[in-house]
Formats: sequence, C-alpha cells, structure tokens
Amino acid sequence: MGINCYTIECRLELNKHNFKHKKAFVSNLENISNRLAWQEFSQSRDVVKLPIIDSLEHIEFQIRKQIVQAKQERNQKQEDSLERILQTYKDHVNAKFPTISDFTQNNFDIATFQNLLGNDDVVLKYLFFYDQFVIFQITKDAIEWELKPWTKATKGLLKSHLEYLKNPNSKFVINPELTKLLLPEKALTFKSLTIIPDTPIYRLPFETLSYKSRYLIQEKAVHYSSHLRFAFFEGEQASDKEVKATIFAPAYPKSNRAGANRNSATFLEGAQKEAKVLEALFPSEAFIGSNATKANFITHKSKGNILHLAMHASLDDDEPVFSHFNFSNDEKLFLEELYGLNIPVDLAVLSACNTAVGKEDGSLSMVSLHRAFSFSGTKAAVASLWEVPDATTSQIMIAFYNRLKDGKTKSVALQMAKNEYLTTVENPKLRHPYYWAGFILYGSDAPLIDTNYNWVWIALGLVFMVLLLYVLFNKFWQRDTTETA
Repeated sequence: MGINCYTIECRLELNKHNFKHKKAFVSNLENISNRLAWQEFSQSRDVVKLPIIDSLEHIEFQIRKQIVQAKQERNQKQEDSLERILQTYKDHVNAKFPTISDFTQNNFDIATFQNLLGNDDVVLKYLFFYDQFVIFQITKDAIEWELKPWTKATKGLLKSHLEYLKNPNSKFVINPELTKLLLPEKALTFKSLTIIPDTPIYRLPFETLSYKSRYLIQEKAVHYSSHLRFAFFEGEQASDKEVKATIFAPAYPKSNRAGANRNSATFLEGAQKEAKVLEALFPSEAFIGSNATKANFITHKSKGNILHLAMHASLDDDEPVFSHFNFSNDEKLFLEELYGLNIPVDLAVLSACNTAVGKEDGSLSMVSLHRAFSFSGTKAAVASLWEVPDATTSQIMIAFYNRLKDGKTKSVALQMAKNEYLTTVENPKLRHPYYWAGFILYGSDAPLIDTNYNWVWIALGLVFMVLLLYVLFNKFWQRDTTETA
C-alpha cells in the first residue's frame, strides 16, 4: 500500500497544474478501482432490456441460492463446484447474448461525468493509504486534489466521532476539526455534496459534521456513491409517468416494543405505520404482515418505481454473504441471492438496520446489502449505518416521501426530512444524531417526480380556460349586439 501511496503522490504533484493530465489521471484511477464492480452493475442495469431476462435471472438466482446453502453447511467441495458452474453459466450468457457483455466494455470518462454536474454540485472522492489520504474535488469546471495526513491523531478524531454517533447516551459535541480534515473549504461553497468514500469513512454520515456551528445537513444536501459511475447517470431525469411503490412490511412477534430497533426480532410498530402512509401517498402494491414473503418479493420486486422494505435486517460480519433481510415466516433473503436478482427500480428504501455497512473483503471493497441492490440495477438506495430506532425512523421516512412527492431531489428530500425532525422534536435528547443521522442516500439523486411537467399541464389548462372564456364572451357579446339592433 505504501508503494501505491508514493506513486499516486508523485502523479498528483506532476499533474497538479495540467488540467488535461488531471482528467486522464482521474479517469484511469476510476477505471482501475471499479472495473469489476461496473461490469456487474452495468450488466444488471441494461440486461433488463432483453426479453430473455426472466429466465436468465431465475437460473442465476437458483445457482446462488444453492451456494448459500453450501456455505451454511460448510460444504467447501460443493461450494467450489457451484462457483464453477456459476462462472461457466456467466461465460455462456456472455457468449450467447453479446449485447449483455457489450456494456461492460464502456470506459469511464471524467469529462463526460463533469458535464452531468450542475453549477451547485461538488463531488468529493476519497482514497486512503497507510499514513495519508487524498481528496479529489470534482466540479463542473474543475478538478482539484490535496493530500492529508492520516495519523494516529487524525484517526482518533474519526473514531471518537463514530463512537459518539452510535451511543444515544453520549454527550455529542460537534467537532470542527474533523470537518477541516475531511471537507475542503472550497467544497463548502456548493449547495450539494456527493461523497465517494473509502473504507475508513464508510460508516461516517457527513451530515453530522460541523458547518457554521451547526450540523452540515442543516445547510447542505448530501448523498453518497460507492463509485463515480453510480453517482450520476447520463440523460437521467424525473419521469413524467405515475410513481408507483411496492411495499414489504413483515409481521414479527408483538414483544419488546419499547426501544425497538430494526435488527432484532421485535414488532416494528413504526415500520407498519410508514408502510401504510406510503401506501396512501402513492399508488402502491403492499405486502404487509404475513403477505410479506420472500416469494412475493422475488415476484413483485420490480413492478414499481419505489421498492420499500420496512423490516429487520442482519449483517454477518464473519460471513458477509449470510447478511440478510427477514421476511415473514422467518424467511431470509441472503446477500448472495440479491446479487442474482434484477431490480431495476428508481429507488430502493432499505428501511432496516445496518444496510449501508459491511465488512472489508479481499478486494478492499465493502460488502453490504445496499451495494448488492446497486449491482442488481437499482439506481438509488436509502440505507442505514447503524441500529436505527423504529419510532424516529418512521417519522423521518414519512417526511422523506412527502418531500419526494413535492418533486424534490432525493438528497434534498432526505435533508428536509431530517431538518423537520430536528426542528419539531421536543425532547432535546432525541436530537442526538443517533436518532436521525443513520439513514443516507446512495446513488442517483434525480427527483422521482417532474413538477415542471405538472406545471406544463396546468399552464395548458389555464390557456384553454382563457380561450374558452374568450370564445364564450364573444358569443354572448355578439348575441347581445344582435338583439339590441
């Protein structure tokens, strides 16, 4: 890692004042860091256009399901055999359906990416090494970077902050030093921040950093992406079609209601409430209680624009592939199975516990449930960083969906929901970030509803009314003139 650090440091210095070389360097770096991830992701997003998708998806899902079973039984021989079968099947699909593999050859280009940014957007990409880290600051018109020390002292700042966040009984103090370390001063002049984190800061909600003696979320909209490719999509905009939701809210034993969070087998009253409110806000297909089964999820998961999972989820830090969502009847949907599904929805809200964090694997990437959704073709996901409390989660989620319906971008909708919570909660202890900062937005920030489209129809309606009144007025005026004559 040290050699990589010094190599990149030299390149940074060499390219610091050459904009053309900057673009080439950042493009190459992004291509190297996410080539495998992009292959999986782009195949998931674009394969949906092929009519053969349902059968292909079913076969891969069944193979991955057997892999999970082999892992659970500790049958290494069978697991290895199934992995070979899966790879052979993928090779066969790529050979027989070259349209799928064509998409994996697209190279990331930073100039194209910059054209997708607005004037108020800044993207911050972090890359950590042994004793240093680099922050790439990307805007519509510029690329800048700086190296920062990653020492025992700076690591301590982050560790203390994270420990405060997850302990609702801690006396949380906003530390401006962590903000100075992680956020370039120039970046704070932009309204919208997109964060591409690296391993040490995956668990950090930047919304809790300080800005003008307040939380950053009180001034800025923030969203995240695992890679630059997944943050903005070319040609993407709000749909003028009706937004529909597919909702899953399983029933659990009605015990231990007090202090319930969404990673334990307790009844989730707030989850049931938010599911019903969402059902009232948008045309929906809801699977609540005993109907929220794994089979129904596999069948109906992609029928709407929004996929909402108000349920328990568990992460297995020792065996990340065993991380899972808990459906009704104690049915589990495992991480490995998610990678074999196709879920091309605009927004997946993983209203469960620990859905945005995972364990570092051999390729230095974070394995998590939300990333599995990204690889499955989901454009954006709202996911949690820690064991979120049920009651406050419900309050924030309901406000989030109301702001989405108003036509706000996803990051602004979540920002407004959190700020509404902070301004309306009466108990000062409940303003601790533990209660409101757990959920973050990953992926596309485009709004779900095109309010401009609605205004066009309203304007056309008004023009029609004016013309109708004009015609009627002329008709009556001519009749009155005739009668008078």
